[in-house]
Amino acid sequence: MNWTRLRVITIVGLVLTLCAVSHAVNVGAADAQPFNTPAQATSEPPSSAPNQPASAATIRMSDELARDVQRLPLQLQRLTHAAERLVNDPLGLTATQADIEALRADISIVLGNLAPIGPRIDAQISRLGPPPKDGERAESDEIKAERAKLNTALTDIEGATKRLQLTDERAAQLLARVQGRRRALVTRNLLSRASEPLVPAIGRAVSNEGRTALRQFQTVIGTWFGQLAASGLIVLLLIVLTGVLYGALVHVRDAWVQRRFESLGTSDDDEPLSFLRRTKIAAFIAPAFAAPRLIAGVFLTVCIVALDLTNWQITPILAALLTVFATYVVVAALARAVLLPAQPRMRLVGVDSVSAARISLIVHLLTLVWGIDHVVVASGQALSLPDSVVITSALLINLAFATLLVVLINTPVERAEATEGGRLLGRILSWLKIPTYATAIGVVVASMLGYLALGRFVMSQVMLLATGGLAVFLIHRAIAAVTSFDDEPDVAAASASASASWLDAVRGPRVARPLAWILNGLMFLIAVPILLLSWGFSSADIAGWTRTLIFGFEVGQIHISPARILLAVAIFVGLILATRLIQRWMKTSWLAPQRVDPGLAHSIHQFMGYAGVALAVLAAISYAGLDVTNIAIIAGALSVGIGFGLQSIVNNFVSGLILLVERPIKVGDWIVVGDHQGHVRRISVRSTEIETFDRASLILPNSELISGTVQNWTHRNTLGRVVVPVGASYDANPDQVIAILREVAENCPSVLQHPAPFIAFEGLGASSLDFTVRAYIPNVNSMLSAKTEILLGVVKAFRDADIEIPFPQQDIHLRDLDGIRSAMTRATLERRAAELIKSAAGGAPASAPAEPTGDQPPSRVTEFDPARAKSPR
Repeated sequence: MNWTRLRVITIVGLVLTLCAVSHAVNVGAADAQPFNTPAQATSEPPSSAPNQPASAATIRMSDELARDVQRLPLQLQRLTHAAERLVNDPLGLTATQADIEALRADISIVLGNLAPIGPRIDAQISRLGPPPKDGERAESDEIKAERAKLNTALTDIEGATKRLQLTDERAAQLLARVQGRRRALVTRNLLSRASEPLVPAIGRAVSNEGRTALRQFQTVIGTWFGQLAASGLIVLLLIVLTGVLYGALVHVRDAWVQRRFESLGTSDDDEPLSFLRRTKIAAFIAPAFAAPRLIAGVFLTVCIVALDLTNWQITPILAALLTVFATYVVVAALARAVLLPAQPRMRLVGVDSVSAARISLIVHLLTLVWGIDHVVVASGQALSLPDSVVITSALLINLAFATLLVVLINTPVERAEATEGGRLLGRILSWLKIPTYATAIGVVVASMLGYLALGRFVMSQVMLLATGGLAVFLIHRAIAAVTSFDDEPDVAAASASASASWLDAVRGPRVARPLAWILNGLMFLIAVPILLLSWGFSSADIAGWTRTLIFGFEVGQIHISPARILLAVAIFVGLILATRLIQRWMKTSWLAPQRVDPGLAHSIHQFMGYAGVALAVLAAISYAGLDVTNIAIIAGALSVGIGFGLQSIVNNFVSGLILLVERPIKVGDWIVVGDHQGHVRRISVRSTEIETFDRASLILPNSELISGTVQNWTHRNTLGRVVVPVGASYDANPDQVIAILREVAENCPSVLQHPAPFIAFEGLGASSLDFTVRAYIPNVNSMLSAKTEILLGVVKAFRDADIEIPFPQQDIHLRDLDGIRSAMTRATLERRAAELIKSAAGGAPASAPAEPTGDQPPSRVTEFDPARAKSPR
């Protein structure tokens, strides 16, 4: 299967569905308008007077609205009497509840049709102005008559509105009473005990009444078989057609499953498949193995009913059998898809084959026990079986169901905890062990105490919850498999095929995630009503909650409509996406770099984004029913607090708008701010991103760029000037140096000839003659390259011309060398004398002083004399 095509078709279908719903809501709102066209609503011929005011008949309440205003209160009275009569009839109360819900929906529609008429009449009365006071000039009789008509019409509209509002309130109170009675009846039926003790009832069922009920059931079945035998050829043809249909469906199913397995790469090696691939297999197997049996069973049942091959006694039993058959087929298919006892590699949960087979058997037995109970209840109602038989069968079935639950939860499971399926199964079993024990014990205790209806209800809920939960889990995993983009072979192939279209490997996950959320949401919306039905809520309850959820509810004086809110959110998201698409299209077409300056393109791109967001917010708020003027009032009241608390943010936001409008700094400009410099990469609402030459991102608040000093090298254009200092030796000829420098600058490829390069003799330096080369370059961003080329040319030209490029030189002059020499001699003699004194004090023989060097004067001390040693000469 081409997964890309499936995803694209699904997205297109969801978009079309959203458009259709929005169109239907708009059409319904247009159809609900109570205003008639002039040709339809005018009951009197228009007057020929040119300045005659509009007649009140053009906006009066239509005949249909008047009939609805009279009919709805009478209908509420009939429903009230019906609810009083059906106190102990749960089915009748359910039907009455549905009628009350429909009545409230009609009242809401009529009130919506009446609501706009009053303001229009008020507008016409205000045009006529207030009636003249005493002493003022009287108005004409025609204006008086028109004023009286308008006031009468307004009074009728207000009276009808209040009457319908009162009717709606009474209907709401009646609905609450009916719902309370239904809940009380359900509770009383669930908590009702058996009509007689269990032991005598079981004894009579085993002895006499059981055999009587069995003979009665055999009589009914025999009568039906005789009816079928009378139409033997038709029945035989019907059985053959059902068999052929089932065989054809099984053949198609097997071929399709085989192709799917081949595409999934299910080889015969021992390595288990990945969890995602096993999920796909389970999602394919469950409907594939359930569909043929369900279609064949429904076909056979429909044909039997259509050919009138039933009677009044067998019809409810056949309906129960069909329900049990469908449930059994679904449960068996789900168990087979999840467990797969003969295919351990493709098994969704990480259990061994023995445990999988045992769990599958117990699940089948649980479904069979539940089906027997369902058929027995239907047979008891259709054949009026004795109470002892019904009590005994219910008790035995409840005990068998509880026993099977305990056996199921205690089934030894050897699972691979390292796999995802094994860990999931381990968590599920640990969570369900205590609730399962509690449920089994509760069913046994309730049944033994005589609360058989409560035990049967618990049994049914366990079956429905388990089946529905498993189905929801498989559907969820199937959605995850369809909307996944990973490295598995089949999905990688899908991604490869998608890369040739707009849904490539990058956009695929972006589309897949919202698609998965939408599909899971739809599954949730479908699963919740089914779950509520299984819990005993009626279709009228679910329809009422759905209607309230869609069309809204009242909270005080505020009407909240979730449907309008969701559509408003959808409008907001749609406008944002449309804005992004338009921005992307213009960026690649009109705002392309080869057509428009990048800075101007960025400003237009940002303004389009701001305008699109503002338009989306206003459209969503208006469609949701919020008054924009009220929001403006609230915003004005909070502006002072916002000004103090968010002053810097507002300052930066306004500064960002100034930058985008005035454009002193554009995207791509080379700017210098303080000690930082680099190229502007992005101007956003709050800050500006600057990329430095070290490839670091510098984030500056917009207010600093507006209020501070900024050097922009490329504000108007990229034309710039380089200044290159050059030093020459004092022996060089300045005229020759200037000529050489001019020639080098003119021959440099990065330098413009117009304006021509300029050579300046700056001054006489400490070590050199100082010159500067000033040249213009077409792109200031290549300033370093131009300087490098000029300096290389200067060095080469100076060497060819034997001109020295000097470096700093210093001469050091030392004075009074004789004094320094005599001081060093005295220091040496003092050190030697100190050593002699130290050695004499220690008893060591004094050593003769060393002979003086040639640079030292000869010493006059020939022997040790302490007095003279202290002050040598």
